[in-house]
Amino acid sequence: MKTIDKYNELIQRGKTDEAFEIQDKAFVEATKDIEQGLNIDEAMQKVGFEKSDELQAILDNVTSKAKEKNPYFPHTAPFVDIEKDDETIDDIFECDKYSIKPCLLTYYKELRRFEIDVLFIKASVPLKSLVEMLKNVFEYINENSDKPINLENKIIDFLQELNKYKGFGQVLQILILKGILKCFEWCNINESDEGYKQAVELCGFVEERFIQVCVFYFLYFDKNGNSRPLDNYLATDEMYRQITDRIEERSQIKALSPGQTIGNPQQQIILPAAILQALQENGYIESLTKPYKWIKSNKKTQGKTLNKKAIFDLLCLLNYPDKVITDLNLLNNIFSFANGKKLKRNNITYLISPNGKLERPIISEYHTELETIVNKSKEK
Repeated sequence: MKTIDKYNELIQRGKTDEAFEIQDKAFVEATKDIEQGLNIDEAMQKVGFEKSDELQAILDNVTSKAKEKNPYFPHTAPFVDIEKDDETIDDIFECDKYSIKPCLLTYYKELRRFEIDVLFIKASVPLKSLVEMLKNVFEYINENSDKPINLENKIIDFLQELNKYKGFGQVLQILILKGILKCFEWCNINESDEGYKQAVELCGFVEERFIQVCVFYFLYFDKNGNSRPLDNYLATDEMYRQITDRIEERSQIKALSPGQTIGNPQQQIILPAAILQALQENGYIESLTKPYKWIKSNKKTQGKTLNKKAIFDLLCLLNYPDKVITDLNLLNNIFSFANGKKLKRNNITYLISPNGKLERPIISEYHTELETIVNKSKEK
């Protein structure tokens, strides 16, 4: 007898408790597939509840119950699965104390340049609240800088507390973690100072948490006018490539059949709209339609040959890794050239050092102009 038939029979016989037990067990099984990307309808059908009006009623019921327990259903909120380390071990480490004077003003002004304050206003939360949170975080870091495990655990506690505010809580998680990293980057601690290595370790921990919540944000949040300030800000972040690689890897895992294994994530090049617009206005590309036709010529040849070195210069300025910049198949899918020509190996071989890495920075004759375009895009 099919699961749905057993369920209906028990309902008809008035044995609702037994029926709901079958329903709950089926839902537990279905949740495993939901977590792998299957939608709830398909997952429930897979465990024996065929699509019907009865199934829809069941789905409404189990979804309502699930969201009472977990507002993020069918997903798991960020950081809930992190196990905290035993912080009593801090006494054994005998770490040095250090003190950080965070440059909160610089971070505040950077966020305003990207109109993050507009996002906060729409949520009826003053941007000042974020600054106050960061101030408290750094006060705690300075007081407990010689207790590295305690610091990590407290950061986890703080992030988990923000999960109470579904949606905007993740925005705060992202911006607090990024604020910690930015303030360490701009702070007064040097490599020769006591506690420097501990500070580096803490930043590594925060960096991983930042990537984790950004992946959650890009996978599960709706992208619209409200999200645009944060989307644009994250697109300029130096860790954006790691975030998109992690998302691509997650997507490939979901698409795998049982027994398959995942290879290297597919590389991507995503050029922000502000940069594409500037490239077109300054005569680098013909239109904003992909593949972008590259039309910038060499000054010395008076327009007879294209300056392809400027492409590699641009990608270096955007902090793409060597494996992306040297992937000619990828570049030829992004850019096109007159007469159907493509980038060839000799267009980049001379830019690679004997150790196999790109000689950075790559300085084309348009380097200063490209640098200005990239820097201005960060201000928008």
